[in-house]
Amino acid sequence: MKLWEIKAQALRLMFADSEITFSYEDFKQGVIEDNANTREKLIRMDDSIKRAIDMYYSYCGNINKKVKVKYKENTYLLDIDDIEDFGYPTRVDLVRKSRVIGQEKLDYHYDSLVKEIEVVFDNIEHLTDLEKQDLDFLLYYEMKRYNLPDNFDKIEYDLDDIFIPQDIQRQIPKYIKGELYEEDEPSMAMISKNEYLGYLINRQKDFSVAQNKVKSKFRRG
Repeated sequence: MKLWEIKAQALRLMFADSEITFSYEDFKQGVIEDNANTREKLIRMDDSIKRAIDMYYSYCGNINKKVKVKYKENTYLLDIDDIEDFGYPTRVDLVRKSRVIGQEKLDYHYDSLVKEIEVVFDNIEHLTDLEKQDLDFLLYYEMKRYNLPDNFDKIEYDLDDIFIPQDIQRQIPKYIKGELYEEDEPSMAMISKNEYLGYLINRQKDFSVAQNKVKSKFRRG
């Protein structure tokens, strides 16, 4: 969803009896920003959306992904330099020709400061160079946490671009109302905010995997 759609839904929740339709044209032409009743709410919405996204991560955790990677040349380090959304490793499997071989899960060391994953694999020394090249590793990892960037289009920016799930996007207007409607209707605002929090609490994580034995030199902040 684009920001204007989320903001429009939030305004409809707060101004149900308004004659304004909160359409795309209303945002594009500045009708919402010029209206004394909606201007103050509108200018506070971006910060509220950021906090709603932070709460999503706090309650639901990071999004999990997996990708096939190889060793960096002449090292035991996994090559993760091209994984732009990498946040933190959760598991490493040894793979050859798309099949798990040997021990299904490998131990590894993770240095979070330099973002290096060193695989603990005792049986590699006897392999030929050709066999080593044939080794792949299936890396399970948590994506890094995304939020609204420093510079963004306050109307056209799309939360799909930062991987916020669609169901969460549809719930965010409730949190916006919960924050921005407190002075006007505190009881209704509290109900709306609690609906958002309740949704987060009851939502299952998108994907979960068993945790490896991992020795991290530094704890995550």
